[in-house]
Amino acid sequence: MRIQNSFVVGLIIAATLYQTQTHTTVVATGNGTGGQTFSSKIAAKAFDRKNGKFFVGLNAASSTEYAISYFNRSNSTIIPQAHSFNVSIGTSQAFSRVALLSLVDEEGDPSPSLAVVPGTSSSFPDVTGKRVHLITNDRRFIPMTEDLVDVGDNTTAGIVALAASGEALFAAVRPNGSGSTFGQAQSGIALITFDMPNSLIEQLNTTTLDITTPELAIVAQPIFTTTTANQVAMHWDHRLHRLYVGLDLTTSDSTAGHGVRAVTTARIDDSTLALIEIAPETAFQAGEDNIVGAVNNNAQTVRVGIKHLQIMHTSAGPQYLIVHGGVDAPGNRVFALPLVNRNNPDDVDQGKIAKKDAFDTTLRQFTTPATVNADLPTISDIFAMVGRGALPIESSNTLSDMMVVGDTVYVSCDIAPDSANETGIWYSQALFDQKGKIYGWTPWSKRAFPYQSFLGQDANDQGRIAFFDIDAVNGKIWAVNGGTSSATLTRTMVATTFWGFGNDAGSTTPTSLAGNLNKALPEGCFCALDIDNATPDLLINAQATGRYTLFGGKGKVVFTRVSSKEPGETTQTIIDDFSTADNLLISPLPDANDVVTTLGYSHQETASTNYFFAGTQQGLFVFVQSTGSGFSTTDLESLDQTPFTSGSWHKIDTITGSVVDLKASDTTKDGCLYILTKQPHQDNGFTCHVYRMPYTTSFQTMTAQGNIHILATSGTIATNSDLHTATLFSGIENVFNNTTMKEQLVLTTNAGIFTSQADETGANLGIISANNQTQAQWQQLTTGLYTGIFGPKAYGKSTTWPIECTKTVCQVLNNDIIRQCSGISSADTATSFAFTPDNFTLEDTTVFDALSPITHFWSDGARRFFVVNHHPNTSSRTQPMVIPFHNLAWGIFAPYYAFVLNDPVFRTVGYLYWTQHIGATGLLLMGTNRGVVSLE
Repeated sequence: MRIQNSFVVGLIIAATLYQTQTHTTVVATGNGTGGQTFSSKIAAKAFDRKNGKFFVGLNAASSTEYAISYFNRSNSTIIPQAHSFNVSIGTSQAFSRVALLSLVDEEGDPSPSLAVVPGTSSSFPDVTGKRVHLITNDRRFIPMTEDLVDVGDNTTAGIVALAASGEALFAAVRPNGSGSTFGQAQSGIALITFDMPNSLIEQLNTTTLDITTPELAIVAQPIFTTTTANQVAMHWDHRLHRLYVGLDLTTSDSTAGHGVRAVTTARIDDSTLALIEIAPETAFQAGEDNIVGAVNNNAQTVRVGIKHLQIMHTSAGPQYLIVHGGVDAPGNRVFALPLVNRNNPDDVDQGKIAKKDAFDTTLRQFTTPATVNADLPTISDIFAMVGRGALPIESSNTLSDMMVVGDTVYVSCDIAPDSANETGIWYSQALFDQKGKIYGWTPWSKRAFPYQSFLGQDANDQGRIAFFDIDAVNGKIWAVNGGTSSATLTRTMVATTFWGFGNDAGSTTPTSLAGNLNKALPEGCFCALDIDNATPDLLINAQATGRYTLFGGKGKVVFTRVSSKEPGETTQTIIDDFSTADNLLISPLPDANDVVTTLGYSHQETASTNYFFAGTQQGLFVFVQSTGSGFSTTDLESLDQTPFTSGSWHKIDTITGSVVDLKASDTTKDGCLYILTKQPHQDNGFTCHVYRMPYTTSFQTMTAQGNIHILATSGTIATNSDLHTATLFSGIENVFNNTTMKEQLVLTTNAGIFTSQADETGANLGIISANNQTQAQWQQLTTGLYTGIFGPKAYGKSTTWPIECTKTVCQVLNNDIIRQCSGISSADTATSFAFTPDNFTLEDTTVFDALSPITHFWSDGARRFFVVNHHPNTSSRTQPMVIPFHNLAWGIFAPYYAFVLNDPVFRTVGYLYWTQHIGATGLLLMGTNRGVVSLE
């Protein structure tokens, strides 16, 4: 990967400098020097979601009070400060090296403790520790006084993995003997209990987990892959009451019918850990399709390697096992497998892989286990392909960390960046069908952490992340720097994202994205459109090099090129200097006073049919070439070239009224633009329209009256399409029918949610083929007042989040509710959108009853950002708010003001308009009346 015009991220010297230097990603302070947080390398991390503490354990060469430290959650500009546990016995420190950390947690526990395995070696990972200690939330140290033992009751050679529940600890132990590795005879999982009041921690027993374990074998015993010796993934799930263990296994011979299962689960049964097969032997067949298990094919041995695993409890209900790896141990693939949940820990099928097409729509759970091969998810199932495919790294590489938060999988890459490998933190968000199960995922198109976030790293280490975690309470991210193992700076720095006006705010010659946007848009930034790497036509056309974000201001649109992708390369070049004409272009509208409130892009692969659109209070504008034509994707390079320098904005006079919303069709060929407009009429009300405008190669033909079709008019009735109660439209979103591969529209109104049911039979393409309200066939799904609708950026997107108001007059709203819904069809449903959407939270809906009016919403599936107005009758000022979907897990019990972000930068702006993640930059921006603020 090439990085243009590298810059060093500024570090805040002190909180008092806020007025002259705003914050960006900041490196926390500890006992390190020269910009490092610590003088020793970080070996492990854990995150306490309830209390917002990010723990790190050091692999220190000698005694240090910073062996275990934590950093507090913060909404301030103060640099995070390491707080040491200073674990000691008497006057001596108990240990200096830390090998493993795990939070000892149970849902509802407000004060979880910390389990730690001290290390004895400078290697990483360190698998020489033999004891597990506890540190309570009040820093009380509870030591284990004896070494753990293996299955043969002999002292273990070392602990290779650690997991914890609120009642027990689980340690994967190597067998006794010098040079032993996990998986050899006598290896197992040690079950450890503790008694906090009496300061007691002891091992109960060790359950065998080695080559003789029947839950791993298919017909014959497997072997543990030697290249990944002692690499074990373990995760305890509170709600399923199951321990999951992921391994890297290979068949011991090439005999047909012999195979391996690289994941097993276990439950605590009468003070013993009982292993349970993840699926029966008979469910796996020869080939590479079944993800966590496989059978030899054509006399070839098979390897199945699982490197990370966690459980996703979706906001829609069902549970999924998220695994990194699979058959042949691909380091660039992550998969989701549905799990059985019968809400009964004693049920032997609880937590197993579920039959993928047997979903209980009443319970919103999978309750039937997979028993035959057709029941198992495969690598080609859309619902199983997290990220819609491979990460932008080579399959021979691997991920350094993986976290599942809400409906999102985040992963980190600690790989030297080049033309075949990206690095940093990436995420993919689950998309749900109308029943509540996952039907697909957003692509790995976003980086969640700024690329250059650590001081002093050389080019080969830039962007590399060793560990990380996500804070869904304030939307920020913690990260530990990666890099070359021999490099002095590697794994010595902890950084977190912070809100600010850009790292060079106030400069007369800024280079940052935020700095240049604030210079270009001093009167406000009212909307943004991100044209990232997942945009369909950019993926289809290998010659399309640019990736862009457009920003709407007063009388202008600012084009920015945020990354580029050269032909033949799999990675993107991240751009960080926006002071040059090739990366930023200010394009004026005909009227300098016209405010741009929404933006659109056609994303067509057909030559000369691509256009940019700007919706304003005065109408709709289109960016066209001097000849009146559109442009081709292959033309999209730097901003100092055509079509950007040769194009200009023209008003479309055949579409009247102020533009409320724009959505491009999901098809990359013969597509269209959907336009929602509003204009006053003589009764002091409004008339709203939804238009469909097919793309053509000419501005004149595209905007001609005969090419523009009215699909909906507020307050009217048409055959099979009654909108007479819907007198005000607030938003549109296109959804994708996964059965017919065709498209419909969702419309939010004062009278509820409506969805089109346009004909999808034969050559008809759904709403794309509709020419009027009768053909659109609008059907009402819910009642109530909805003030907007939002959907994730994904090709074939489906999940949407309508904003429902509980009052009937928007100006005096006291409460809003976010509801989740989807438009995916299934063979056993009459319509593509026939269901009642759930509230957008896992908890009792009463926690949302006191929310203020919501004017904007954006989510990556875990961090959920809102723009709200606490006092709509007395003030026009809006505020940012973040709400986790599972409040209990995050320790949130009084949501009304608890979620409002109080970072100082927000006190300097009067109004927020939108929030949006920007391409692969790792930046999250909010539009304000002063430009933008940036989480970086």
